[in-house]
Amino acid sequence: MIYQVSTFLENKPGYLRRITSLFKREKINIRAMTLSATNSSWGILSLIVPDPEKACKILNDNGHSSVLRHIVAVKIDDQPGGLDSMLEKLEALDINIENAYARVVNNTKPT
Repeated sequence: MIYQVSTFLENKPGYLRRITSLFKREKINIRAMTLSATNSSWGILSLIVPDPEKACKILNDNGHSSVLRHIVAVKIDDQPGGLDSMLEKLEALDINIENAYARVVNNTKPT
């Protein structure tokens, strides 16, 4: 199973670096992340890391309210309509998307 680690983060200079410095010290690589601001002075930081259970424990042990959420990772064809085709399949299975990450895996130019 794949999990993301989500934690609350104050929207102030230096607060994101508190997380990255902690992960640097603990040798946890961040593979992907999203940071979403809320209407208050807090945001939600979601991370994909190689060992999410360890990362979540380290965050919680260091005063960051963190949780694990099960996610699904899919490979999408790098071409026009690739995302639409994948969304069509998820819709047919009645699967809703609440969060999304995107990254290009290779260096080839899209068609």
